[in-house]
Amino acid sequence: AGQQAGARTAMAVIDAGLVSHLCTLPKAEAVAALKLQSGLPEQFVVALWSSLPIGDAIEWSTFLLCGSTTPCAPVGEGAQRRGVCGMVWRAGDTVYHCRTCGMDPSCAICAECFGSSDHEGHDYWMFSSGGGCCDCGDAEAWRPEGFCRHHSGVETAASDAEVLARLQPFTLACTEGVLTGWARLMLDRRRTLADQTRAVQWLTELAACSLTWRRLAGIALTAGGSGAGSQPHEQAAQDVASGAAAAGRAEGGEPSTSLLACFLRTEVRVTRSLREELHRLYFELMRDCDFKERLLCHIIEQYPLFVQQALDPAIAGEGPTDSATTTFGKFTVQFKGNMVRTMVEKGLLPMLLSTLFAVLDAAIDKQSTPEEDADEWGEEG
Repeated sequence: AGQQAGARTAMAVIDAGLVSHLCTLPKAEAVAALKLQSGLPEQFVVALWSSLPIGDAIEWSTFLLCGSTTPCAPVGEGAQRRGVCGMVWRAGDTVYHCRTCGMDPSCAICAECFGSSDHEGHDYWMFSSGGGCCDCGDAEAWRPEGFCRHHSGVETAASDAEVLARLQPFTLACTEGVLTGWARLMLDRRRTLADQTRAVQWLTELAACSLTWRRLAGIALTAGGSGAGSQPHEQAAQDVASGAAAAGRAEGGEPSTSLLACFLRTEVRVTRSLREELHRLYFELMRDCDFKERLLCHIIEQYPLFVQQALDPAIAGEGPTDSATTTFGKFTVQFKGNMVRTMVEKGLLPMLLSTLFAVLDAAIDKQSTPEEDADEWGEEG
């Protein structure tokens, strides 16, 4: 263990020197130099996120993954018809309900998708949104005959191995470094809110342009956590999981086992602006059915803590005053259809009942304390 720690320390020193040198080169020359040494690309990218300004780290990371400074799909993925719209609405956006197409009253689509689909003769109406995302393309929420011409339905679930097979070894190594560096930045309390917000926005932009990046980002957020499946980029997954656990221990209570679990556990202390950017990221990643299921598993696991925090006066005063703005309030309506089986398997109903009983027990205990009993008798006397 001591030798491994020493090796990591030595590597950190080497990384600092390499970052300083390679960042002075044109990006294409730096990539050529990185390809000459095995293991170097991942270490270099991790160091980028801790040693460069956030804008430079993002520009370099985008170039290393996409071959340009603009996010795009990796070579080999090819053009895809976007499966699900998933547009995240802001308060006041115009959206449409359709009783003919929607699976339940909570389902809706954006104005653009409505205008590009056929709802002649349907029972529909327009309203002003308070938040949420477009269901066009999601067969669990919207009937396929009501899909617009731009969205073909939920993306066919490719295995992790199939997703990874599209990446060249150099790109995969850089991807591992990007995900690890991104996670460490998000867990570093010394980084500014502006840096963390921009980092989340960038990962959302990257995930939006490619099924590959979307799948790998989802794995990075849920690695080691509830509902997590395989971990194809193992080292990055281990770094993300261990970093999240350390952050969770710092917050008190049971250690988190994934980055997403850490975000959920500490959401009460996150500013509204950063929380909204994280929600946009989750909505984007939910276009991948695997992530949608993992998010549901995480919410079920963390919900009792959320209720406990919401009822704790010492904590509640720091957090959001409207539960609808939290992950727990905003995303529970998104789980429908085949998610019911996961809800049953993960014990959603027993969890809700036990949480309710715990709340009632706490309320009874509070009402029956000796001090309060004495006060009540004194008032009556």
